[in-house]
Amino acid sequence: MHYMSRRYSIRPVFAGRIPLGTTPGAGAAASGSARQTIERISGIMSFGENLARVRERIAAAAERSGRSASDVTIVAVTKTFGPEAVEEAVRGGIRDIGENRVQEFLEKADRVSLDCRWHLIGHLQSNKVNKAIGRFAMIQSVDSVALAGKLGRAGKERGLTTDILVEVNTSGE
Repeated sequence: MHYMSRRYSIRPVFAGRIPLGTTPGAGAAASGSARQTIERISGIMSFGENLARVRERIAAAAERSGRSASDVTIVAVTKTFGPEAVEEAVRGGIRDIGENRVQEFLEKADRVSLDCRWHLIGHLQSNKVNKAIGRFAMIQSVDSVALAGKLGRAGKERGLTTDILVEVNTSGE
């Protein structure tokens, strides 16, 4: 188990959701820049502005708790957004990218050319373990001993290790 400081998730801001495999709106295509889709649209905060505000909040919280802001890892969650959003986050200085579903990750990851650390933040179905092992830097959603065992066996068979976070139900629900 790893102790992790509070995680902040930052979702890229778009005027609308962009399905996987598509290019952001016609306006961006006409201008030749998908970045315009991420920039300020009708008063919506850009990714860069949002990230700056989150970093300010992290720095203030860290200072109040006597810790360093550098102890906090920001994981940008790109679920339902295309690979363009991942690349924008990485260009903005984010290295840790969270994805909710293994299938969406597989569709997206091979189309991202920039270096990043992928995190699985959604439930991992046991039938997807072999697709996930070795592909994610961290699986943050291990919710059963059986799933942890299956990950351990799959990793051992392939000579791979993956960091995991174990969900612990303390409320008895």
